[in-house]
Amino acid sequence: MRAGIKIAQGKGRYFTGWRPYGYTNDSANKTLVVREDEAEVVRRIYAMHAAGIGSTSIAKRLTEERIPNYAGEFQWKEGQVYDILRNPIYKGYKTTNKEHVSDYLSQTIIKHDRSEYVYVKCDFEPIIPEQEWEACQRRLKRASAFLDGGVSEAYLYGKSESRDKWACRMFCACGARMRAVSRNKAHEANYLCYRKLKSRRADKSKPMPAWQRVDCNASYVAQWKLELMAKEIFQQVWKDHKQEILDYYREENEKNAISPDHSEEIEKKKQLIEKTQNDRQEVDSMYRQNLIPLSTYQNICDRYDACIRHAQEDLAALESKPRFYDLKKIEESLNWEELFPDGYVSREFLDRFVSRIFAVNAQRFVWELNLSEKNYSMECGVIGTFYFLWKKAQPVITVYEVVTPKRDTVETKTVATGSVEPRYEVEIKPQISGIISELRKEAGQMVQAGEIIATIKVIPEMVQLNSAESRVNIADISLKQVEETYKRDELLFKQGVIAQEDFDLSKANYLKAVEEKENAQSALEIIRDGIAKNSNVASTTQIRSTITGMILDIPVKVGNSVIQANNFNDGTTIATVANMNDMIFKGNVDETEIGRIHEGMPIKLTIGAMESRSFEALLEYVSPKGVEKNGAIQFEIKAAVTIPEDAFIRAGYSANAEIVLKRAEDVLTIPESTVEFQGDSAFVQLVKQEQPEQVFEKHPVKVGLSDGIKIEVQEGLAATDKVRGAAIDPNKK
Repeated sequence: MRAGIKIAQGKGRYFTGWRPYGYTNDSANKTLVVREDEAEVVRRIYAMHAAGIGSTSIAKRLTEERIPNYAGEFQWKEGQVYDILRNPIYKGYKTTNKEHVSDYLSQTIIKHDRSEYVYVKCDFEPIIPEQEWEACQRRLKRASAFLDGGVSEAYLYGKSESRDKWACRMFCACGARMRAVSRNKAHEANYLCYRKLKSRRADKSKPMPAWQRVDCNASYVAQWKLELMAKEIFQQVWKDHKQEILDYYREENEKNAISPDHSEEIEKKKQLIEKTQNDRQEVDSMYRQNLIPLSTYQNICDRYDACIRHAQEDLAALESKPRFYDLKKIEESLNWEELFPDGYVSREFLDRFVSRIFAVNAQRFVWELNLSEKNYSMECGVIGTFYFLWKKAQPVITVYEVVTPKRDTVETKTVATGSVEPRYEVEIKPQISGIISELRKEAGQMVQAGEIIATIKVIPEMVQLNSAESRVNIADISLKQVEETYKRDELLFKQGVIAQEDFDLSKANYLKAVEEKENAQSALEIIRDGIAKNSNVASTTQIRSTITGMILDIPVKVGNSVIQANNFNDGTTIATVANMNDMIFKGNVDETEIGRIHEGMPIKLTIGAMESRSFEALLEYVSPKGVEKNGAIQFEIKAAVTIPEDAFIRAGYSANAEIVLKRAEDVLTIPESTVEFQGDSAFVQLVKQEQPEQVFEKHPVKVGLSDGIKIEVQEGLAATDKVRGAAIDPNKK
């Protein structure tokens, strides 16, 4: 999340271009304003849901009444209604901390669990009262009571149970039910995940609701495979491992019989939870009254939430009642005899002993067996899986990697996204209008200053041409008249009839007429041909480069009309020429980091189009004024790029500029993934024993600079210590 958005949210401002249904954007105040026609629909949706009407029925009713949705269409979908019911915008809150980027290198976006979301009260008017919105969430939670894997109970179990003996207890690894999708000639079914089946039938142009979107790679499960596994379970568990199972549950009963009394500790934990919850409510009230800033509020809440979570976990462990198993009933169950009539498992066997079957993949299935009671319950039932029983109840031991601290350099960087462009880029435009008659250069060629790029054939404008021709004719008539007068005065002067000054005046008038004739003729030639024959200046019909460089683009072709620049337009660009030896990087930096950079800082440029080759650059400009982009304030930067002789950078290449903000050299570092954070404290798991089993101890450390992959350890660890790393996947070779 960008820092600008965080700052805006900290001030209670809704800083985004997207408008929720029921609101309009107030661009001047950077907030939302209630749109009454849509807000009334939102209130009605919440009222219908409070009355027990589901999302699908609400969508159907709104469609029938032709009420427009967000897009102005009259077709409502169940997902649209569901999103409105879940959105905290309608109670006046903005959701933050939905995701984060793993590190600056991979730029992987990691979605957060809904429990990690942060709700910030905003300054716009809510449509739904907060209590009503919270009540709606409780109803939704009851309807979708999330189980393992984040799958809702309603979706897991459905509104009605299938009559198929396998489908009523078959579940996919994602948590959804398996449904019979086809049958062979022997009436044996194939089963498929219902969620995957439903996604195939869904309208692909419309997204599925969030609670239905699960990446499920379920395969078809054939009935014959289930029948074969049931026989295998009966033969292996009931017959070959009967005594092992009885011994295991007898040992469990003996352990539970000596469980200590924890009533006093339970009461203390309950009091601690109650007190911490009350303290947190007071902090919430202070924040709503703007008595504390957002950063302080979030830090305090994180500490309180962690304390409550740990206390609740401890309380659950203390309150867990010891489970005592009925060994007699278990033995009776293990003595059950199944005849498998007609080669199929009986419905009676499945109803009595098989609670659920999970299809992990095409080759692995987990069976939950009830060995004590026909009707399963958590208090008195005995749950085991075929996999669990087959492994003789041996716990799965997780093995972790062992990491040793090492000395390294840690850098914090900011990355600016932009492009590489020539410092000097000139657009060559004509000095006269006409038609391109010749192109002497192509894009990509080098050109010297003054070198001809193209020539223009002038197409005179008829009014101007007629005017020029008329001026030539008039000048010619005038010249002939003055010339006759001049010749007559010259003869009279030689005869002494007229004075010298009269002759000089006549001669001056003649010369003026000659000059006027030449000027008129030149003007005609310029209008008609683009240049006068007696002109010594370069022709305006020859388009020459004004700088030395590479031609980046020639957007015109032979035969195209071009116009010269004037007060009303910029003129036609004949070519774009740039000096490709002088390149600069142009990018943008967020306002939160602009204070830590300055001119003269070294920059490392990475250009993706050049196989991630990096180039050195030097920051030479930081904009004194920020510009708002996508809800955040951005500042432009420019850096001079050093180009090696063996490299050619094309204009417009996108690039990322890495600017080192802080550096810690030769410090003790460990992978950041090995550090656990609780509030303002940091911990690592020290390795106390590696063989025969790994033993770890929680140990506090003081950390410093981090680059997203490794982190500096300032105190708490020595170079010889060993730290717990990531879990080792036993299936990975």
